[in-house]
Amino acid sequence: TKPLKYIQIAPDFTNQFGRGGVRGTVSIEVTKQLHAIIQKNLTMQDDFSFLLEYFLTDNFNVKAIKDYRGDFGAEGEVVVKP
Repeated sequence: TKPLKYIQIAPDFTNQFGRGGVRGTVSIEVTKQLHAIIQKNLTMQDDFSFLLEYFLTDNFNVKAIKDYRGDFGAEGEVVVKP
């Protein structure tokens, strides 16, 4: 059970605005710095998205994203504390 300790699986039964059906989400914490979220609509073959998030420090992280339309992107986030 140790390797499955940081994996969460969640079904989603909402309508998805015309992309209906059952959507499943798998959330994986690979390490404390690396997280992944994978979503798949189980009734549509091409409806797949993922988010990969890497925390460089507590105040800076980088994300790689692929949405359900097939678009790829990347984000950087900086947290500024007063």
